[in-house]
Amino acid sequence: MFIKPRPVKPNWEERRRIVFKNKCIYKNLQKLINKAKSGKTSLAVFKPAKILDFIVEPGDRNWNSKRLAGLQYQSQQIYLFRTMEEIEDEFKTVQKVPYEFSYQFEDDSGRKSKLMIEDWEIGMLYFRCLSNAKGNENTTIAKVKEKYYTEFRKRDLYFFGNYQAIS
Repeated sequence: MFIKPRPVKPNWEERRRIVFKNKCIYKNLQKLINKAKSGKTSLAVFKPAKILDFIVEPGDRNWNSKRLAGLQYQSQQIYLFRTMEEIEDEFKTVQKVPYEFSYQFEDDSGRKSKLMIEDWEIGMLYFRCLSNAKGNENTTIAKVKEKYYTEFRKRDLYFFGNYQAIS
């Protein structure tokens, strides 16, 4: 007789303790930008005071062909002892998400800002929702917004990333 194990309930407090241990959590975006520009930090954790909106904007539907060719060329240079077939089999181009997703938010000073979400998870969510919606992009965008705006606003939301390019 096989007894299915009960799913382990995530211990969010333990995870939070591990992730944020010895980390400075910025709540003021200007302080974070100043520190990043001075070279004193790059990867950082930011806690928005308030999420104002989730923005979806059309993006390029195809990868930049020059950039893609450059990456392909670089991949060929790495493997001196592989055949072209082996290299081409390993170098696969994934489908590009045709939208850019951003949060509009306020920091602790009331400053309004917009940051683009550039993580793997939102792309995978987009493609899973697109498949479930049988290719309907409007339904897909609504589902992504439901997750990232409606659901995530109810949670203790933090932004992890590189803040050197923000001005």
